[in-house]
Amino acid sequence: MVIDTSILALPKVSLENRENLPQVSGIYYVIDQNHIIWYIGQAKDFQARWKSKSHHRLFQLKSQKKTKFEIYYQVLESSKLNEIEQQEISKYHPRLNQSKVKHKNVRPSETLLRETLIKLSGYIVVLGIEPPRELDSNLIQQCKYYNESWWVQKKVLKSNVIHLGLNATKISQFANEEIETFSCLIDNPFKSRKNYSNKWQQPPGTKKNPHIAVGQCARILINGFVIEVSLIYGLEDLLIDKKETYLASENIFSLSQQSLNKLKNGWFKALASIYPIKEEIKENKKNYPSNLVLSRLQPYTEDPIPLVFKEKLDKSILKNHIQKIKDDYKLGKRGIGSRSKKTQEYELTQVNQKKELDKQNHTFPLFAISSWSSRLLKYVDRLPLYSGIYIVEIVANSQHFVFYVGQAKNLRSSWIGDKHHLHSQLDRCKETLFYMVYYHEFSEEKLNEKQRYYIELLDPILNI
Repeated sequence: MVIDTSILALPKVSLENRENLPQVSGIYYVIDQNHIIWYIGQAKDFQARWKSKSHHRLFQLKSQKKTKFEIYYQVLESSKLNEIEQQEISKYHPRLNQSKVKHKNVRPSETLLRETLIKLSGYIVVLGIEPPRELDSNLIQQCKYYNESWWVQKKVLKSNVIHLGLNATKISQFANEEIETFSCLIDNPFKSRKNYSNKWQQPPGTKKNPHIAVGQCARILINGFVIEVSLIYGLEDLLIDKKETYLASENIFSLSQQSLNKLKNGWFKALASIYPIKEEIKENKKNYPSNLVLSRLQPYTEDPIPLVFKEKLDKSILKNHIQKIKDDYKLGKRGIGSRSKKTQEYELTQVNQKKELDKQNHTFPLFAISSWSSRLLKYVDRLPLYSGIYIVEIVANSQHFVFYVGQAKNLRSSWIGDKHHLHSQLDRCKETLFYMVYYHEFSEEKLNEKQRYYIELLDPILNI
C-alpha cells in the first residue's frame, strides 16, 4: 500500500545508524527504499528500543541483504501509543507485523569447544595455561619486531590462555600414515559451522594456505578465556608423566610440572606446530614470539572455565567423528577423486610453455619444511629482517609444486616492491596460480650450503 507523504516527512535515521534515535516516546515505521512499510511499532524510548541488537525484528530485517531500511519516527505521548499503533497497523498492514518473530538459533562457543574436545578425545592434551600477555612487555615488543601481531591481538591481551596440543604422531598412526587423511583429521573438527556465536580462528595469512589445517594453529574465545591449539610432534615423550583433568567439564589429559618443563626446554613453538629442537638452535630462536609464548606456560591444575549454557551433547556420535572421516577416505567418499573419476593432468603452461613438469619430482614435500614459517606471496612485505632460505610454492589445479629455492641476507628487503628477480614471472600468473613463500632463518655463512641442500632435496622448477 502507498504510504502517506506525511510519514515520509517525519524525521528518520537509517537502520545502521539506529543508535542516533532520540530518547523519546512515539510510533516508528521501518520503511525500505521503495517506500514499503515493513514494520510499525511503539516505544517509550526509541533509542533504548533499538539499542544494539535488542529489537526482536532486527534479525529478519538484516537478513534482507539487498534492502535498505530507514526508521521514521513520530513523537507522541506514552498514553496514546497503543491506540495510534493499532490504527497504523490496521491501515498499512506491514508484512512483519503479520508474521511470526524469527530468531537466529545461536549456539554458544562453549558448546563448540566441548564438541571439538569430544571428537578429538585421546588425541588432544592440555599443555599448560598462560597468564595475560599484556603483562609481558618483552613479548609485545618482539611481536612488533617480527610482525607477529596474532599473539598480542587486543581481544586476547587481557585473558588467560589455555594451550592445547594435538598429538601429531598418534593421529598420523591412526590415519595409517596417509597424508590426506591426516590433514583432514586435524582440519575437519575445527571447521566453522552455522549458528555458533564464535568459531575457531586462524592467524592472518594461514587461512588460505592449503598446507596449514585449522587444528595446526587455532584459537577460540570461551567465557572470558582464550583457547589456543597447536599440532605437536613428539608428544608421546612428554606423556610419560600426565594427569587426568577436565576442560569445559570434558575429560582431558594435561602435562605435569615435570613434563611441562621438559616441553619448554626441548621443544620449539612455531606459528603452526610445536616440535623437538636442538638446544643450540632453540637458543638462537628464543626471542621468537611463538617461542616466548611457549616459555610463559604454567601447569594446568583445574578446570577454570565456567559453563553457562550446559547444552546436552550426543557424545556417541561425536566420539565416532574421526573414525567416520577415516572410513570415508577408505571408501573413496572423501579426498582426491571422490567427486570425479576422471584423471586430471597437471600442466603449468603459464609458468613455462616449454617445460612439462615431472609431478613425482616436483610435488611439494611438506614434511621437509614442517617447522618453517610461511606467508602468502602478497604479504612478503611482512617477512622478517633476518637472513635465511625461502621456498616459493605454487598450486595449480589442486596440485602443489616447488617453484624456487632462494637465499637472502635480509628476507624482507629481497622481496620489497618489484626488485625480486622472480617478480615478473610471479606477477604474470598471479590471477591463475596460488603462491606461498616458506622461510627459515640461517646465518649468512650457511646460506650457500643450505640453498644447495634444499635445491637438491626439493628439485624446484626454476633452479636449473
